[in-house]
Amino acid sequence: MAMGEAGTGTFYDALATHPEATPSQIRQAYRKAALRWHPDKVHPADKELAQRRFQEVAQAYEVLSDGRQRRIYDLYLRCRPYGCLEVVNPEDPLGPGLEVPFANWDEFSRLFSSGQLQTGDWMGEDSARYEENPSDGSDAPISVWEWLIAGGVVLSLWCVAVWRHEHNVWLKEMPARIFTMHAEYAAPMGTLLAPIFFGTVPFKEAVGWMNAVVEAAESMDEY
Repeated sequence: MAMGEAGTGTFYDALATHPEATPSQIRQAYRKAALRWHPDKVHPADKELAQRRFQEVAQAYEVLSDGRQRRIYDLYLRCRPYGCLEVVNPEDPLGPGLEVPFANWDEFSRLFSSGQLQTGDWMGEDSARYEENPSDGSDAPISVWEWLIAGGVVLSLWCVAVWRHEHNVWLKEMPARIFTMHAEYAAPMGTLLAPIFFGTVPFKEAVGWMNAVVEAAESMDEY
C-alpha cells in the first residue's frame, strides 16, 4: 500500500514531524530523515528497506514543502476517515452537499490538479503555518561570527597538521649522529634533571651524571 492510503502513516510520520510544523521545521525534518535513510549510509542488509524509506521521505517532502500541496494534503487527512469529501452542489448551493469519494491520496490530489475542485479557505484551517515566518530562527543561515569561529578552528587544525608534518620531516632529515645524541643523552638527561626540582635525587649525584654525559658527548665529537 502506498503511503497516504487509509490505515497507513502520513507524510508527517515519514519526516518524523507534526502537522503544526513550520516550513523551516519541515526542511530540517527532511534533512534528518534523508540522511538517516540514505541507501549509501546503511548496512548492505538494510539497503532495500532504506531505499523504500528514502523514496517515502522524498515523496513526503515533495508534498509538504509546497504550500498549496500541503494545504490539500491536510484537508485529505481530515477527510480520510470518511473516504469522501463533501462539496457544495453547484445546482443547489443551499441544499445538501455532494460527497466526492476517493480511495487514497493520489485520487484526492487529482481532484484538485484536474480542476474538478478549487482550493480556497476551508473551515478549521490554520493558513499561517503554510507561510514562511521571518522570526523563525530554527532554520536561520549561519552568521558571520559562526563562519569566523568555524574558520578559526579549521585554520588551527591545519597549522597543527603542518607543524606535525614538518616535525616528522625534520626528524627524518636529521643526521644520525645528532639524533643519537638527542635520543641517548639529551632526552635521558632531561628526564633525570626533573626530579632534582623535587629533591628526590641528591644534587651531587645528578651533577656527576651530567659531567659524564658531557664528557661522552665531547668524546663523540673527536671521532
